[in-house]
Amino acid sequence: MRSAIAAVVVAGMCGALATEVAEERRGATEGGAGAAAEERTDAWRDAMRAKTFARTQADLALYGRDGCREIEMAYRAYSKSGDVDNEHLQKLLEKFPKANRTGCAVMYAGQRSQGKDGGKWFRLAIEKFGDCMYGDGAQVGAYARFYLAALLEREGRKSEADAIRAELLKLYPDARTHRGRKMADLINSAK
Repeated sequence: MRSAIAAVVVAGMCGALATEVAEERRGATEGGAGAAAEERTDAWRDAMRAKTFARTQADLALYGRDGCREIEMAYRAYSKSGDVDNEHLQKLLEKFPKANRTGCAVMYAGQRSQGKDGGKWFRLAIEKFGDCMYGDGAQVGAYARFYLAALLEREGRKSEADAIRAELLKLYPDARTHRGRKMADLINSAK
């Protein structure tokens, strides 16, 4: 309970990321997909919560309370826009180049471009924002590699896709999707 309260306190200081963590914690204690599934993911969730909390604290230390509010407002405006690239994303990139939410926005840009940019946004997410995390524990670095590999595969560049997937499995062996599925399982089932 104390950790949920701490997450809410941070939310007041640094926006919705910590709120998402608190909601995830509350959901985990209220039941869900079944006890066996909960037990298998508890250790992973706890580790991701700790990393997300630390990442939120780093943004707070770097940008302060007002900066974190500005980051969150720009991130939400970008998320609602549906655009691949706009003034909100550019603001995040230029004014808050090390912010967690900037990394999440860059990942969204990659998804929204649907490969029309040759993977530019995914590559930027990998290079500059690999340590960023969504509130649900999904890691930007892992997700960007997952999507970039799929894009390369669609373009017929199988060896490059396989190399990116191998890198993902090496660097993020326990990475999960937003729905909690292990990326390693998805990759291995596609073979």
